[in-house]
Amino acid sequence: MWGRAIRYAEVTSTNDLARDQARRGAREGTAVVAGYQLAGRGRRGKAWTAPAGTSLLVTYILRPPAHLTHSAWLALAAGAAMAQAVAEATGLEPALKWPNDVLLGARKVGGVLVETVLCGDSYAALVGCGLNVGQAPGDFGEELAETATSLNTAAEREFAPDDLLPVLTQALRTLYQRLLRDGPGPVRDAWRSRDVTLGHAVRVDGPEGSWLGQAEDLDQHGGLTIRLEDGSKRQVTAGEVSLRLEE
Repeated sequence: MWGRAIRYAEVTSTNDLARDQARRGAREGTAVVAGYQLAGRGRRGKAWTAPAGTSLLVTYILRPPAHLTHSAWLALAAGAAMAQAVAEATGLEPALKWPNDVLLGARKVGGVLVETVLCGDSYAALVGCGLNVGQAPGDFGEELAETATSLNTAAEREFAPDDLLPVLTQALRTLYQRLLRDGPGPVRDAWRSRDVTLGHAVRVDGPEGSWLGQAEDLDQHGGLTIRLEDGSKRQVTAGEVSLRLEE
C-alpha cells in the first residue's frame, strides 16, 4: 500500500533505515518516519538536527525507472509536494529555492535529500523530507537563528508532524505518478509556480568553485541553467545556490 508508514521513535537517519528496508524489498511508497534523528543529513553532508518530536522526518522508498533514478526531478517533485502540503495544511504560502529548499519568507522551513541504493539489479530512490513544524526560534541554535523557521512560528498556531504526514504523502504520490506518466512537465510547472530562483542573480558554490550568473530555467534533467556574466550558459547539477538579493 502506497504510504504505509514504518515508525521509529529514534534513528540515526530515516534515509539509513529506508536503505535497509529497500534492500529487504519494501514496496514502492513505503514511508520510514522518525520522531528524532541522531545523525540527520542535509545536502553536501550538512547536519540536520531538531529537538525530538518537533519535525516531520520521513523518507519515502521509490522505485522509478532508470532514467529518473539519478535525475533531479525526484528532488524537485518532493520539494513541490512539501510546499503544497504546507499550503494545504496550514494556509501558509511557501516558496521553493533550487534545488531542495522550502522557504517561508526568506527562512528555510524544510528540505529534501535524495539518495540511491542498489537493490539487486536495480536502484531504489530514497526521498528524504525534513520539515520544521514545532521548533521555537531558540531551538535552531546560533548558526541557523537568522535563516530557519518552523510552521508553528510562521503561522502562530500549533501543528504536529503527523498533521502534515498524510497531506505530504498524498501530494508526493500524485506528483510522482504524474512524473512517471507524463514526464517532467507537471513537476516543472509545480516547481515554477512557487520558485524564487529563476530570473534572479545567483551565486553558485559547487565542486568546481564559486561563480556568479543569472538563473534562467530548469534543464531536461531538472538541473539549473545559469547565464554567466560573459553571456555564456552553464548547467548546474550540484552545488549551493544563493540569491544575490542586493541586485
